[in-house]
Amino acid sequence: MQTLFVGNIAFDATEEQIEKLFGSFGDVLSVSLPTWDEGKLKGFGFVQMMNDDEAEEARTNLDGFKLLGRPLRVEVSSGDDEPQQPDQ
Repeated sequence: MQTLFVGNIAFDATEEQIEKLFGSFGDVLSVSLPTWDEGKLKGFGFVQMMNDDEAEEARTNLDGFKLLGRPLRVEVSSGDDEPQQPDQ
């Protein structure tokens, strides 16, 4: 399992668009697009993929890919910046 950081996401992008894009390279477990309090996207997100090789292929092919007019920045997440699950 591998988590990718995706930067420079267009503010009108949806989780479904990101999942479909990354899903063309393998199984996507989750997509997280953080928002500001008013609901506007922060412009970055995280994609968790089942297989490390598929995640690497997605990273290689999608880094610089233009989605809604903006070139994505795709990197392997360091883990320090991944979203935290809220306490239940």
